[in-house]
Amino acid sequence: MRKVLKVTEAGRWKRLGWVEEYLEQDWRDVIWSDEVSLTAGRDPRRSWVTRRAVEPYNPGFTKPQASKYMEIMAWGCIAYNCKSPLTRFIFKAPTTELRYVVTKPFLERAANGINGPKYAEWIVRGPLLDAVGVLEARGRHPLVQEDNASVHNNEYCDITRAELGLQRFPHPPSSPDLNPLENAWFELQSRLADMQPRSRKSDDFWVCCGRAWDDIPMDYINKLVEGMPRRLEAVQRRDGWPTKY
Repeated sequence: MRKVLKVTEAGRWKRLGWVEEYLEQDWRDVIWSDEVSLTAGRDPRRSWVTRRAVEPYNPGFTKPQASKYMEIMAWGCIAYNCKSPLTRFIFKAPTTELRYVVTKPFLERAANGINGPKYAEWIVRGPLLDAVGVLEARGRHPLVQEDNASVHNNEYCDITRAELGLQRFPHPPSSPDLNPLENAWFELQSRLADMQPRSRKSDDFWVCCGRAWDDIPMDYINKLVEGMPRRLEAVQRRDGWPTKY
C-alpha cells in the first residue's frame, strides 16, 4: 500500500482551486524553499527483490538499518537555473542550543530555538534574499513559495518580506506533490545513502550533505520546474486527491 499525505475533502477543493488559478503560471519565476531533516544511514528509495516465501530474513534479501541515526536540519531553495547553498541548523544537547550555519559566507549564531524573527533574519534576509537577487538579475519576477508552517507565517516575517519587497507565492495545504523541492530533497537523501558516510561526527556528515547537494545537476532542478504543468494536470485528473508526485 502506497503512503500519501492525508488530504481532507476541504483540502481537495483547495488544491483544485489552486490548480485552476495557476494553470498559466510561468514557473521560472517561482522559488521553492523549505527546511529538511537529512539522516545518515537512511536510504529513502525502495528496494525490490525476488525470493522464496521461506527466506524473508536471508541476509541477501534484507537491508541493514542503523540502530541510531544522525540527523541534520537544513534549509535550501531551488528555482529554474538556481539552487541556493545548503544552510544548516545545529541543535546541541542538553541545552537545546541552536546554531545557524550558512556556507556562503560562513556564520554561526546561538539561540534556544528558531522562530519567526530568527527565520526572518537568518533565512529571509540571507540566502533566500540572495536567490531572489539571482532571478531579478535575469529579468525575472521572483515569487517566493513557503509552506504554511508557523515559522514562515507570522507578523515578523510578513513585515520583513514587505520591507525587502519579496512577493510570496501561495501553496495549498497537504500538497508536497505540488512542490518540486520535495523531489530535490529525495534526490539529496538518496545521494547521501550512496556516499555511505562512515564518520559519526555531525560536522563530517554536514560536509557530505554539502557535497551531495552541490553535485545535484542544474538540469535535474530545471526538469523539476519544467514538470510543474504535469503536476497540475495530475491533480485535476485525480480530482484533487494525492498524485504520484
